[in-house]
Parts: sequence; C-alpha cells; structure tokens
Amino acid sequence: MIGYLRGRLIHSSPAKVCLEVQGVGFDLFISLLSYQKLPPPPAEVQLFTRLQVQEKGVELYGFVGEEERALFSLLVDHVPGIGPRTALSVLGATTPEELRGAVARGDQAWLSRIKGVGKKTAERLIVELRDRFPTVDGPLGASGGPPSEDPVRRDARLALIALGYREAEAEKAVGLARRKLPAAGVEELIREALRGSEGKAGR
Repeated sequence: MIGYLRGRLIHSSPAKVCLEVQGVGFDLFISLLSYQKLPPPPAEVQLFTRLQVQEKGVELYGFVGEEERALFSLLVDHVPGIGPRTALSVLGATTPEELRGAVARGDQAWLSRIKGVGKKTAERLIVELRDRFPTVDGPLGASGGPPSEDPVRRDARLALIALGYREAEAEKAVGLARRKLPAAGVEELIREALRGSEGKAGR
C-alpha cells in the first residue's frame, strides 16, 4: 500500500493533480477541499494516498490531510452506493466537522443537498456512519444547529478561489449571489457571482 507521496507538483486542477516523485509522474484524484489547500505548481508537496482497485483499472486518490483520507475510506468502505468519486464530492462540499455534525443529528435533508447524494444515500450515510464517528463536541454537536455553510454555497466559493479570487472576495461574491438567487444550484450561483463581481477579483 502507498501511504503517501512527496514530490513536485507538476499540474493541479480541482479534480486531479500530477505529482512527480523521483522522475515518475503520478496522477491522483483529489477533492475540491484538498485543491484549495495546495500551493501552485511547481511546489514540493506531500499527499496522503489511497489506492483504489476498480473494474476499469487502478486509481490513486490524494489527500492533503490524514483526516480527509480517513473519511474517504469510511465513505467508500462502509456506505453502500458511495463510490470514490461521490466520496470526493462529499469531501469537497463539507468540512469533517460539518459532516460529523450532520450525521450525528440525522440531518438527511442537509446531506441530500450534496452533489451525488440523494435521499437514500443520505439515509445510508447516517445509518452506517453514526456509530463510526467519534462523539461530536463543541458548539455544533451541542446545539444541533445547522452547519455554517451549505454545500452549494461552499462549492461555489471554492470554485471562485480556484479561479484566482481571494477568499474574502469569493465569500462576498457568493454571499451576494446567494441572497439574489437563494434556490440556485452551484453552476448558476457561480455565474451570478462572476457577473456580480464584474471582474474585480484579484486574479
């Protein structure tokens, strides 16, 4: 098993990176959350990895942190109906704390808003993961309140950051777009945020 890879970042995108390790280029699938945390190429980086054997071949998945890899493994290994790509969508749409909080509360409606997760899969997430997560501490677990950011808004914000927006600019643009279009999906929200910012983001 390949535990981690350390090398030079050759190329990165919100879904995939190429990492050169001792002259060999490794393609790794990543989440949007990991992409946001990566420095630009050609930086030296370390990614924790998970080798996934599929019918169509072998795929390598990379994670900036060990916690994200552990969550990926929980999703893929223990939740029926969730494959590697859906697991990456979940990881890119929420923080570990938000996911644990939603599962602990049994918040099926919130989980089903994540791309690729319908009502049935959200139900499976709650059933399969509730006893596998540690006790949720702190304000989120105690209050049982909603997570700080819904998956659609988070995806849109991270997409703007990936396009070169500063975090504060992306947050402001997406917030304004969300108020204008409260029921919009990710793509529509991104388009509205881009229109509203009028190209003023620092790129």
